[in-house]
Amino acid sequence: MQMCVSFGLVALAEDKQDRVQESTPNPQAELGVGVIPKLDERMLKWCVCLPTYSPNKRLLAFHANGQGDVKVYAADTKQLLWSYPTAALMKGKELPWPSIWHYSWSPNNDKLAVGLDGSVVILKAETGELLYQTSKPRNRFFDVKWSPDGKFLAAIGGFLQNHDAPPKVLVWDAATWDVRREIPVSSGSSIAWSPDSTHIAFNGDGIQIWDISANKMTLSLQVPHRGNAPFSWSPDGRDIVVGDLGTNYATIFSAASGEPINRYQFEEIMHIDWLDHNRIRCIGDTVQMWTLPIDAAGNIQRVKIKHATLGDKGYIPKDIDECFKQLDSELPAKSIQEIKDSPEDKLILFHHGLGMWMRNSWGLWSGSGLAKYFWKLGVKHPDDISMLIIRCYWRHLHAQPVDLQQLIQQSTLSN
Repeated sequence: MQMCVSFGLVALAEDKQDRVQESTPNPQAELGVGVIPKLDERMLKWCVCLPTYSPNKRLLAFHANGQGDVKVYAADTKQLLWSYPTAALMKGKELPWPSIWHYSWSPNNDKLAVGLDGSVVILKAETGELLYQTSKPRNRFFDVKWSPDGKFLAAIGGFLQNHDAPPKVLVWDAATWDVRREIPVSSGSSIAWSPDSTHIAFNGDGIQIWDISANKMTLSLQVPHRGNAPFSWSPDGRDIVVGDLGTNYATIFSAASGEPINRYQFEEIMHIDWLDHNRIRCIGDTVQMWTLPIDAAGNIQRVKIKHATLGDKGYIPKDIDECFKQLDSELPAKSIQEIKDSPEDKLILFHHGLGMWMRNSWGLWSGSGLAKYFWKLGVKHPDDISMLIIRCYWRHLHAQPVDLQQLIQQSTLSN
């Protein structure tokens, strides 16, 4: 699933106009008792910029639709304390509007970091005074996180406009705001510090864990590549849980060795949080809890985990022949017959159903092995890849020769 947080937030705001509007004059009406609880479940699923409490629970940063001003409220009374106009932060950056992607409070409650389009800003918690704004690189900062000891701030940034700056993870010294680490990534949306502030994990190319002091990667988890997988550290920092957006399995791995330890299938995974020693919360259409099985020694029970192979649900094909076998295995017989009965010139009708499923489940948006297979053949866009697979599959069902290069050439000429 592609990151489309702004769209989710806008849709949420339009759906709840009677409760959340930028023009509402009364802060208690905008963010009063009864508002956040009613929005919370949908916000937890779709929003990055959630209502975010300071560690001491005195302050609350909140934003309704991802665009506009940074706003901070008193957590007990819900009175608006201050707001900071993001338009002023974006002056001269040639952007139609700035989107707010993430808030992060410093561990000692005195600063609020905000990830925006184009920069990360640090605001004084009590007054909203601008303390620091990054000038480079020009990234869309999807996530910002303070280290638990408060000494560092990390952010993960993606492309903004015209590929201003390639995606990367940046780590700043919170005392001087010097960039301490700069780690290139192909994509990514989330970062998380280990509880002892020595390592940082981020998604994108699977899950990577880096030792910040040594400036080296200590672990790369090659999880199924179909979007930016949600993940969370265990409270003791020994393990990490990773969600699979395709199969909805949450798998626990050793953060030291990458060995899989246990897993559980949720109804849907959008966000995942390791709450305490033996509880993991998953947020999707509903909020679900996984109580971990603990052995007599107090460790998580280990189970044998079977990795998906060709034909299993959740397997990502490697080439066009495996696509045929995987579709034969996963699609209902009725769906296969519908594809076969369709005229070849009407296959575009499958673009938003079967095509969308392939683009999301097979990682065509996020650079999976299958996506790279087609990139090498000269087909770059996920929409073009999915339609090419559907056309080839139709020919396969009709026992016609599947000349992949010919179909690619025809598609190029028609465009």
